[in-house]
This record gives sequence, C-alpha cells and structure tokens, in this order.
Amino acid sequence: IWLDSYAKGWRKDVTAALLADCYAMLRLESEATNLMPQSLAPIERDGSGLFDTTCAMALHATILARPHWQGDKASPHALFEEVATRALAPNATTMACALASRALANAIAGLEAQESISDTCKITCEERMEGFASGEGEIERTLAGMHELSAPGCRKFAVTAKQPARLVWNLSVTGYDRGVPASSANGIEVKRRYLDSSGREVTEAKAGDVVTVEIGLRSDRSLDNVVLCDLLPGGLEPQLAQGEQLPWYVDHVERREDRMLFFMSTAGDMRLVTYRARATTAGTFSVPVVHAEAMYQPDMEASTAGGKLHIVKR
Repeated sequence: IWLDSYAKGWRKDVTAALLADCYAMLRLESEATNLMPQSLAPIERDGSGLFDTTCAMALHATILARPHWQGDKASPHALFEEVATRALAPNATTMACALASRALANAIAGLEAQESISDTCKITCEERMEGFASGEGEIERTLAGMHELSAPGCRKFAVTAKQPARLVWNLSVTGYDRGVPASSANGIEVKRRYLDSSGREVTEAKAGDVVTVEIGLRSDRSLDNVVLCDLLPGGLEPQLAQGEQLPWYVDHVERREDRMLFFMSTAGDMRLVTYRARATTAGTFSVPVVHAEAMYQPDMEASTAGGKLHIVKR
C-alpha cells in the first residue's frame, strides 16, 4: 500500500524484482511469480550518477539467475544479452560493469549446475596488421566460462562453435595511435600548454630544463568525480612537488612514472591544474593526448589533440 501511494510505477522497477525474490525465498511462489516484472522501465541516473538503467537490468538479471527462478520460470536469454551489450558500451559506468559481471557469472554457474557443457567454441585470428609478429592465433575451449585470445595486431577474427550456441564476445583494443590523435569534446573541454620559466608557451625545451604543464578544464554543467589523465611524452619526467597546495576543486593527485592523474570537480568556469616536468632526453617526441572523463558518466569526456615536443641538447 505504501509503495502504491508514494512510489508510483514501482511494479516496473527493480524494487518489484527484489520484493518478488523475497517472496520466492519464503516459498510464496504464486506471489513471487505474479510480482516479478518481465522487463523494467527505463530510469534516469540517480543524484550520485551511479545507478542507471543498466545497473537495474543487471540486478534484475542477477535475481533471475538464482536457482529458485530456474525451470519453468527460466529467465529470458534476451535480458542477459542486453545486459552484456550495455555493459560493454563505451558509456557504461564501473557500477554497471560490476553488476553485469555478477549477473553473467551467476547465469553461467546456473547453466553449469544444470548440465555438463562439453561442446566447444573456437576463437581464431585470421589476419594481422602489418608490423605485428604472429603469436597465439587460435584457442578452442568448452562453452562454459569465459575465455580469452590474446592476439596483438589482429584485424580480423572469427568465433565458431560446433553446435548452435548463444555467445557474448568482447573486443579489447589497447596501445597508442600511430598517427596524431584528434581532439574531442563531449560536455567537457580540456586544454594543455607547456610553459617555460618565464610563463611563455613552448614546443621546445633544452635537456635539463624544468617546464610547467598547465591544463585547463571546464564542463557545460557541474560535475564531480572527474578524472584527468595526462600522459607525458618520452622526453619528460614528472617532478615531485614538495608541500604544494592543491586548488579547492582538486580532491586527489597521483604521480605515476609516465603520467599524472587529477581527481577533481568541474563547472562552467575554466579550472587550472599545473605540475612541473623535467626534460631528460634530447630528441623529438610525440605528445600523447590529455584525457578527461566523468568517472560515473563516461559519455561526458574530452581529449586534446596530440602533438610534437622537441628537446635539444644543452
């Protein structure tokens, strides 16, 4: 009665699925079956930006993968396929990926408990890009569980199974662009400059010089939990700051061997972060992009274009 009065639409929400599962565990099967929704209505992210439609669907799928929902009440394969597809999308949040992983793991465990899976599937790399040596090119495994083919430079691959099977696959691409990357801006804008000791913007430095890296960031609305990742070119090494006061909008800074990470909030005004780096090696180096992304809203992101940095001998 309370839900009907104060939470309109709850019967098409994950609330109904959770309550139906409680009925099922109490062996009130009729009430459980009648209350369990076949699908959920789309929802907006909550105020924290964490819980969205994908999270709700993954939680729904996790419930339906439990043993007491199997048999005549078996969950539809389409739900698990959509959960997997959404979790692998570029704008999926870490929360959605975690809940989806649990749902799919529970589903696989349920299948393995019901029957022994002996059929196999084969993953084959059929063509590699120029410049990549041939390595592992094929694996064949049973359909149960998750399997991985590591094939650097693979540009064409095939997944085959001896018997018709429902498979979910994911392609992971890592590395750096061979060409100079272009800039992007989706709700966030980011800029970077290298400055000399006089505050002038430079594209060239002498070995041993210390340059200031200045990065500006703003967004079309207020955002918390934004991560800013600045990869350094090969000729620069970040310098450890001693007792430097962070701006109020920066929550945390991490110094890595090849990058600097800033965790901060953004708004409509341009917010600057700076750090120092020493030119260590003479040569011409490709400057990687600096990338900013709202951690729990990955569709809000931006990158600078790449470039070149020249370091000359002193």
